[in-house]
Amino acid sequence: MIPQRKKTNNFSIAIISLIFLFYSCHSINNTTDNLVYIKCFNKEVDDSISNIRLDKNFNILPLETKPDCLIGEVRMIEKLDSLLFILDYSPNLFVFNMNGKFINQIGKIGDGPNEYVGINAFYLDKKNKRVVIIDEMKGALIHYDYYGKFIESERINSDLIKSCQQSIFTNDNKLLLNYRINFEENLAYQLVDLIKPNNSIASISYNPIKTEGYMYSFSSHAMSKTEDEIQFIMPLCDTIYNYNNEEIYPKYVIETPKKMAPKEAFNTSVNNSFSSLIFKYGKNGFFTGFTSIFETADYLLLNYLENGMILGYCLIDKQQERGVYNLYSLNEKSANLPIFEIKGSDRNSFIGVSNAQYLHSIISNKENQPYFMDKYKDAIGNIGFDDNPVLFFYTPSN
Repeated sequence: MIPQRKKTNNFSIAIISLIFLFYSCHSINNTTDNLVYIKCFNKEVDDSISNIRLDKNFNILPLETKPDCLIGEVRMIEKLDSLLFILDYSPNLFVFNMNGKFINQIGKIGDGPNEYVGINAFYLDKKNKRVVIIDEMKGALIHYDYYGKFIESERINSDLIKSCQQSIFTNDNKLLLNYRINFEENLAYQLVDLIKPNNSIASISYNPIKTEGYMYSFSSHAMSKTEDEIQFIMPLCDTIYNYNNEEIYPKYVIETPKKMAPKEAFNTSVNNSFSSLIFKYGKNGFFTGFTSIFETADYLLLNYLENGMILGYCLIDKQQERGVYNLYSLNEKSANLPIFEIKGSDRNSFIGVSNAQYLHSIISNKENQPYFMDKYKDAIGNIGFDDNPVLFFYTPSN
C-alpha cells in the first residue's frame, strides 16, 4: 500500500500552491472549502478500488490508411460528437469519423492564407462549428469548418501565442492557453479575450520552476475539458486546478506514492535540464508530478513517470474519491489487456493509441498473446506494418 499522508499536509501544499499562483492571476479563488482529497493505492492492493479497470470494456478502431492521411507519432486526440481530430508531430491535423474513415486534413503547411507554417495548438469552437489552428509563426488564428474548408485567418498578437502548446475554447468565449516552460515570460497558462484578442485577462507563472536558454514541455495535454469546466495541472504538483467563468480554484489533491520532488530544485539550464532532473529525482525515490490529464464524466486519468522514466497512469473514480496507480505495459499475463498510452478522452472513454508496428510485435509473440487478439483478429490482423495507428477506446469500470 502507498503510505498515507495526512490530509492536512495535502491541504497545506494546496494552499501554498494557491498563494504562489495568486500573485500571478487575479481571478484565482484561494478557498479550500470544496477541495476534494483523493486517496490512491498501488495496483497490487487487494481493495475494491484496485478493481478500477480499463481493460474490461473497450473497442478497437483502426484508422484508414491513405496516401493523403499518413499519421506520424500522435500528439493528441480530441473527440467531438462523431469526429476525431488527430494532431501528430509532423505537424498535421487530420479528421476521422468513428468508423475510422478518413474525412479530411485541416489545412496544410504553406504560406497561403488558408495554410499554416506550424501548428502550436488547435481548439474546437462548438458554437460556431469551427476548428482553429494557432500558428505562432504567422501570428494568426486560422479558422476552418470541421471538414477542412477554410473560413478566415485572424491576426493575433504573437506574444500571446509564443511557445503555446495546448488551447481550449471556454464556454464563456475565452481562450485558455498552456505554454512550454520557457526562459522569457515563463507563463504556464494565460486566459485571452477573443473579442479583444490582444487582451490577456489573467496569467499563471511556472515560477519557481525555470529553464535557462531552452524551452521544455512538461505536458502535451495539461488541460482537459468536460461540460462547463476545464481541469488543468502544474508540473511537480499534486493538485488539479479548475477553470470556470474566469475563476480558477483547486479542485482535487491527489495522494502521491512518494514525496514530491521540490520545485525549487528545478531552476534549470541546458547543462542541467528539466528532463535530467526528472530522471535524477525519480531514481532517488521522489514523485515527479503528473505529465498529462484526461477526464470522462466519472473518471480522471493522470499520466506520470515512475522512477523518472517508466510511463504510468493514475486512474481515479471521482464518485468514490479514490484511485489506483498502474504502469503501462505490454508484458501483462495473457488474461489482461495491454493498456496503450492515453492520448485523448470523451465523456465515456479514454482513447489509447498504438502504432501498427507495435501491434505486429504483439501479434507475433505467440507465447504471451493477449486474449483480445483472437476476438479482434479481423480488425487487427489485416493491419499493414506501415499502416496508420490503431485507437483503443477504454470505458473504465469497477
